[in-house]
Amino acid sequence: IESMNCFTFTLLLFVLVFPCATSNSTSYPWKRIFDSFARKRLTLEQFSTILHTEIGEELDFASPEVDIFWKDLVEYQWSRNINLTETSDYDVSLPYIICSEIPGLTGIERLEKLNDDIDEAEQTTDSSILDDTSSAPILYNKEDRICVNLQLTMAVVAQLATSDDNDDAYKIVPVMPQTTITGSMMTSLNRLIADKHITEFPEIFLKFCNDNSFENRTEEEIQTDLITFITSPDILDKSFWGNTDNNYTDPSIITAKHFWTNAVNKGMNAAGSACKDAVKMVDFVFDSSSSMVTISIPNSFDIFKQFDPNYINSILNCGISVIFGLSLIDEVCYVGVNTPVEASNAQPQWLIQSGIENERPWFDVGIDGKNQVVACSDTGIDLDNCYFWDKSGDVLGSHERFDLTRRKVVEYNSFEDTDNLDFEMGHGTHVAGIIAGKRAVDGIDETTGYAEGVAPGAKIAFFDLAKEKDMWGNAKFSLPSTEALLNTGNDAGAKLHSASWGGSGNNYAPRCVEIDTHSYDNDDFLLIVAAGNDGNNPNDNNFNSIRWPASCKNIIAVGSGQSFGDDLKKGMLGPNYLASSSSKGETYDKRTKPDIIAPGNYIVSAAARPGEVGECDGAKYPGPNEDVGGTRSTTGTSMAAPTVSGTAAMIRQYFEEGWYPTGKKDPNNVMIPSGALVKAVLLNGAQYMIGVDNGGSVYPVVPYDNIQNFGRISLMDSLYIPTKTNVEAYAVDAELVNGETHIYPFTIDGNCTSINVLSATLVWTDFPGTIDCANCLINDIDLMVKKVNSSDDQGVDIYYPNGLKGPDRINNAERIRLDGRKGEEFDGDINKGDKFVVHVKAHNFAKTSQKYALVVTGCFGGVMNGLDYNDSVFVSNGKTGTTGTQWWIYILVALSVSTTAVALLVVKRKWVLEKYHVCTQKYGHSDENMQEDATLDQPFLIRRIT
Repeated sequence: IESMNCFTFTLLLFVLVFPCATSNSTSYPWKRIFDSFARKRLTLEQFSTILHTEIGEELDFASPEVDIFWKDLVEYQWSRNINLTETSDYDVSLPYIICSEIPGLTGIERLEKLNDDIDEAEQTTDSSILDDTSSAPILYNKEDRICVNLQLTMAVVAQLATSDDNDDAYKIVPVMPQTTITGSMMTSLNRLIADKHITEFPEIFLKFCNDNSFENRTEEEIQTDLITFITSPDILDKSFWGNTDNNYTDPSIITAKHFWTNAVNKGMNAAGSACKDAVKMVDFVFDSSSSMVTISIPNSFDIFKQFDPNYINSILNCGISVIFGLSLIDEVCYVGVNTPVEASNAQPQWLIQSGIENERPWFDVGIDGKNQVVACSDTGIDLDNCYFWDKSGDVLGSHERFDLTRRKVVEYNSFEDTDNLDFEMGHGTHVAGIIAGKRAVDGIDETTGYAEGVAPGAKIAFFDLAKEKDMWGNAKFSLPSTEALLNTGNDAGAKLHSASWGGSGNNYAPRCVEIDTHSYDNDDFLLIVAAGNDGNNPNDNNFNSIRWPASCKNIIAVGSGQSFGDDLKKGMLGPNYLASSSSKGETYDKRTKPDIIAPGNYIVSAAARPGEVGECDGAKYPGPNEDVGGTRSTTGTSMAAPTVSGTAAMIRQYFEEGWYPTGKKDPNNVMIPSGALVKAVLLNGAQYMIGVDNGGSVYPVVPYDNIQNFGRISLMDSLYIPTKTNVEAYAVDAELVNGETHIYPFTIDGNCTSINVLSATLVWTDFPGTIDCANCLINDIDLMVKKVNSSDDQGVDIYYPNGLKGPDRINNAERIRLDGRKGEEFDGDINKGDKFVVHVKAHNFAKTSQKYALVVTGCFGGVMNGLDYNDSVFVSNGKTGTTGTQWWIYILVALSVSTTAVALLVVKRKWVLEKYHVCTQKYGHSDENMQEDATLDQPFLIRRIT
């Protein structure tokens, strides 16, 4: 016994005592538990492909000692779970991550087998379990394994670990404090510091493992329990760091221990600290529908300032120690930090409809958003601006109050804003005007003005998120529950929601889980989101700068392109180019973002002037960044997102009024499209751009990159209107069962259109992932196109999506585009009479079935476009595509790349040493040892910097 470590001794006691407490103890081969738990443990590297956790950010995977540390950590948690089991009469259910690795099965098949094994274990052990796989959060689903989070008794877990039938089937890891803290936590805190938002205690979220956590306790009881636990003076003694004597030498382990213990000792445990006093004033917001709790401290700036002039460090240490304490609670599965939400048109009308100046073919046939309601959430609307004014009155109130007879705004909800007004030159008025603004000088009769919206026939249901302005004059947002927010306008018929706001972080944030859940449960809904304006820094493009909720799966993330004519500043290159500020992908789990680009640079729309009534067009059209009368020009992805929202309203009108498939309005062809179908139409018709206008240099883009991705929206290339558009379209909402393949044949008629392109796009509203998932796709569908020479579907050529040479295993939007035009910039893969077959295959599902939308456009017959595409500004502004760039652009790009390369060579060594110097201070190395340490530690340190 003296030679045993703590874990082995505890487990031995468990093996000896546990059979006496179970009615079927003889069925358990207890001697194998020692080996089983060790053999069935995921490695840290494997675990980090499942969840993005802080421990994965902290530790150096290349270090052999990290493997030992991870083993110690897991064994410590097993010993805790065994102790909890013994002290609760063996009836406690605890959270575990269970991965099924049974070869040759899909995700849903593995889950069904796991569920059967759990049922058998429950009967064998006479246990009652809290979860089954049908409701379990799915953490990961790929060919190698599927992983779920389950609440189980130790008896059931032991049965799964030791059963002869399951010897190699399952990997099991107990949920631990180190895996509970999200990997985006430190990134979020760093961004708060960089953005000067750390003047207040950070907003912390926690999610209970079980949805029943709120059933047996009141919110007040939960709040009291949480505060009592995290303010406990022995909080470190309850953690692994307070219960390990191992003298680890790996720098990343030493740093991790120092980081957490130092924060607790200088935060919650510090004598005379403001932390405990501040935590007693905490505000808790409970959301029982998602088992989430949000924690904030109002006016914390004043509290901490009294105790410490260097209040930022005090706030940080307090916040980190609260996170540390919450992570130790056995019921909690996720803890992290919410970053603050921030605010992220005559020209856009024709730019998105035809690309030919003042040609609006969709308006010509009556498609302008009529009978569509678009929800929008932002800082407010100045309701007496002439682009919204309704002489008959305003609609103010709650979700239950709406009036479709109103001219423009049919519903207006407030969360914390009590005046129902926008700020002077406010963000919300401008955004809503881009969607659907329509001038009515007298509040009754409508006329065309400078700032007409993209879908002027549509109406608005609005949610006012404004709270107040911060000390820098920026509007502060306050978000209600996700369900309340996304149900804005639901009773009024709104199926689209435009959101020109977001928080820092390219991770799959808690709101992403809730947003994707709402979209999955309401498949006719679509959220359209601004990507963010963090796409450039002084020296380069800023990748990985996409913000949440643009990082979610079941949304459209919109980047910003330049406009045309008077909307351009001197030297700007025009609508074939992206704005340098437009945020770029990828997401943390490597999905490509943004999805699509729309005009967003210096867009004219309505201007909020709360002190005036009836403000309208001024004496002239506003120039870039200028306000004139009741109109103004401003820039950002905040302007691009409502452009797409207005376009989406017109697409919904197209289907709902029966324009599909003939291109003529027919009430017999009425179709209610899913949100995925609207998204597929937009992505399928999007056209490639030339590059990013960085002001004096151009950064080139390619299809499906993390700058333009699918490209700029183009209604001319999206849906069929005879003589008005380039394509005939096939569109379908369908559903795949696990293991199925759907096949769609097409034959090319080379006389139908002026542009000979076959484009097929698949979109599906995927089952939601989990917070900070590292591989967030749950149900994987494959898109493939075969060029066939006979009716037997034997492919002459096979094409894969998103520019890949094989299936896409990451994204839930896939496109294959073949271009029949000849020349150096086109592939010439389409000829008259060619036959193609589009395959949609269920590759690996974690659920029984998955709905999807497919849109295919091309020359399938129909009437040729009568518009002369040579008049398009996208032709005169540089050829469409990726290689049709004007000759002078090549020179600019070459000079830019050459200059950058030389500069990098000059500063590379200096930069590395400077960054290393910063990190050596953090890791405890001395300046004298920097040179000899550099070779060993530099790669790891640079990875941490990145």
